[in-house]
Amino acid sequence: MYVVEIYGVEFVCSRICLLQIIHGANSVGKVVMVIRSFKGYYFKCSMKKASIAFIPVKYGRRHSANSGVQVITEDASYFVPLQNIRFIRTKKNSLKIRAGNSLFTTEGIRLDIQDDNVRAIGRINFTESDKIRYDIMGPFRFLPFLQCRHSVVSMSHLINGRLMINGRKYCFQDGMGYIEGDSGYSFPGEYAWTQCHHEDISLMMAVADIPIMGFHFIGVISVIKIYGHEYRLATYLGAKATHIGDGTIVVKQGRYRFLAALIHGNELKLSAPKKGRMERIIHESACCTVRYRLEWDDKKMFDFRSDMASFEYEFMS
Repeated sequence: MYVVEIYGVEFVCSRICLLQIIHGANSVGKVVMVIRSFKGYYFKCSMKKASIAFIPVKYGRRHSANSGVQVITEDASYFVPLQNIRFIRTKKNSLKIRAGNSLFTTEGIRLDIQDDNVRAIGRINFTESDKIRYDIMGPFRFLPFLQCRHSVVSMSHLINGRLMINGRKYCFQDGMGYIEGDSGYSFPGEYAWTQCHHEDISLMMAVADIPIMGFHFIGVISVIKIYGHEYRLATYLGAKATHIGDGTIVVKQGRYRFLAALIHGNELKLSAPKKGRMERIIHESACCTVRYRLEWDDKKMFDFRSDMASFEYEFMS
């Protein structure tokens, strides 16, 4: 989806609608038109005592986009503007992003970032991505006018290598990685998101207020992998958020009940997209304590606390 501005008036349109607008504008002569959107990926790298993340993102006008990389550690976050981040298509259709002197791929990260606030260098190698069975958006990927489209590139993979960020060394030996992406024109106004690895469990969940065609609904997407077996909770499968409040989310789908509750956060400010511009401030705890519980027919499948979870909570309640 794109935000289009014509003579100062903004509206949202799909790619097909955009092409029709461009064709119409060309037929009537000179039209002042601005097209904005965003696209970014989230690379999380965790080990026993630390968790860091990198977000290469491209945003703004279609033909003169801005770009940058957000660097997130346990106690600080930085946004480093970069020129012309490129999303490169590969023969294997794997992810490859060139951001200045840095490279982000599904095979690993080569990091070389420097500005007045942050110096980050190093290299990390990834094992093969653990992909989900099918698109996390399900049939919703065909819906027009969505603010944001989510993707899950890898639920988990082993990471090995070394990084140095502002003089601090990070040594990863069989650490855990996670990759996801977002594209569109804005993050949802209210939402919650969490991700975690714990022993042989990897999970992610997002719950958001979704506006579409003048209506709103609470959408749910979640994937939980236990010993390699995939469980999916999603609106298009009948999932509903039965409780949202005070940093706690409860989702039910059939006989399944999933709880994620923030116990101790460590919020850092991040830049987020709003109408194709990185003008919004959200808050993420990249390394925090969260309780997770999954039940089937009131029988516990797991119940654990993790100090290495990530959590964003942008609901008002």
